[in-house]
This record gives sequence, structure tokens and C-alpha cells, in this order.
Amino acid sequence: MTIFDLKGSFQYAMHGLGAYKGLRQTNSLNAWEYWYSKGIKIFEIDIAKTMDNKYVAVAHALDNKSLRRLELFNLPEYRSFEWFMSQKLFQISTSGLSPLSIEQIVSFIEIHSDIVIMLDLFGLFERLEAKVFTEYLYLLIKDKTIIWKRILLEAYNIEMVNGIKDANDEAEVIYCARYEKTSTLEKTFSPQELIQMGIRFVSYPWHYRNRYPNEIKEFTKAGMTVFSRTKFNTKDSKLRAEGVNVNIIANKFDRFLILFQLPMYMMTYIKRLFVKILIKLKYS
Repeated sequence: MTIFDLKGSFQYAMHGLGAYKGLRQTNSLNAWEYWYSKGIKIFEIDIAKTMDNKYVAVAHALDNKSLRRLELFNLPEYRSFEWFMSQKLFQISTSGLSPLSIEQIVSFIEIHSDIVIMLDLFGLFERLEAKVFTEYLYLLIKDKTIIWKRILLEAYNIEMVNGIKDANDEAEVIYCARYEKTSTLEKTFSPQELIQMGIRFVSYPWHYRNRYPNEIKEFTKAGMTVFSRTKFNTKDSKLRAEGVNVNIIANKFDRFLILFQLPMYMMTYIKRLFVKILIKLKYS
């Protein structure tokens, strides 16, 4: 499967590699293997840069707040690649989950040829930062065109788009509409403007559809492949009616077991809230 097979279909993508052990998103190898075994083929993965200029799966930076969210404490001042990859994530909520590097991510999709990934570059907002990451990714993939056709790089502004294209014109961008991270752009790009920039994929926040009626349909009518993020697979009929191709979710429920699965998920989420309170009281 490639990103170009998504148009005209309706599928699911797991946000931050999906909910696992009561955690909404972990960006961990454990969650990836779990949801892949459940038949999910599309995965969104958050990417952050270490202090020694390598890349790992973290939302969205290796700062104290983000790392404590991963239940990592006694943090060193120098957060290197080696240090992060030696950690076990979420040790309070679970027995410890395995972190991911960009090298492992590329290796995983090379082994599993039916997987499509979205790499969320939130935080790498400058043109140079997006360029450097894409160049790093190119060193891993090189000119394997079929691999590039299974990767989408999320961009939040025109600077990121240009940086990605500076590094590799074959890299495909998915633009995060209505989520711009820039002080110069007051409105989102229109479908026609995105297409002129060579962008054929858009991620549109589902909750914005009430503020901007019919805007999602404008992207679909223009022939773009549309992703939209909700929490669960409980609004599929509404997304389909809007022309959404990929529902980005945290957890996927079985329609025959949802009355059992949803309360169980909420119980684990309540447990997670208590863990968050504990962390805040101890480390704030």
C-alpha cells in the first residue's frame, strides 16, 4: 500500500501509534506492534530532535514537560539519543514501553510493506529545521522511491513545506490546515493554493467543521486526500459524508463490543488521570 491508494477509500490511522495499556498515545514500539496485529496499516508518529541532533518518537520535544508525560524523571541536562533510547517509557502506568528512533521507524516500514506512516514534525517549524530532518531521513531511505511513497511529512506552515522540498522534492507533504504555526499567516491555504504547491494531502481538525462549514468538502472536491482526527471510530458515518478518507483515532472499538470496550477504556483513562495528578504534585 502507498499513500496514493488512500484516495477513494475510508481507513483508520493511529494517532501517536494509538492507545495502549490505557494510554491515549505512546509513540512506542509496543503500541505499533499491537495495532499492526489488529490490522491497522496507517500510523501517525510524533518526531522530536535530541540534543545531539538525532530523531526519536516523542511529542513534541525533549523538554521537562514532555518527558514527564512519558513518566521519565531524574532528567539529565543533556538529553542525548543514547540516553533516551536506553529509557523505558511510562514505567508508572505500565511495566515499561520501548522507545522508537527514526532508524527503527524506517526499518519497520521496510519490513512491513503494507504500512503507511505520517511523521508529525510539530516543533520543527523553521525552514532549516524541516530541511535538516528531511535530509537525515533521506540518508536512511536514499532513493528508494517506493518507501517515499509510503511516508507523509506533516507541515504546519509554508516554511516547513519549503524546507522539506529543499531537501527532497519527492517527499510528500500533508498540510495541517487550520493548525498553522506562524505569525504571518492569518488564514489557512485554500485547496487550489495547496495543489499549486504540489500538496495533495491535507489534515483537517474535525472540530473545526462547525466553525467553517463545508470546508472539508472543498478539499475533497478539489481531489485532495483528506485526513481528520477524532478520538474514536464512533463518527465514521459523519466523516464519510464529508468525504474524509482517513480517520485519525486513538482507539478503535469493535462495533459489537463497544458497550463493553468503551467503559473499560474510560476506566483506564481515569487511572491515567490519577497518575498525571501524582506526577504534577511530585514534580511541579
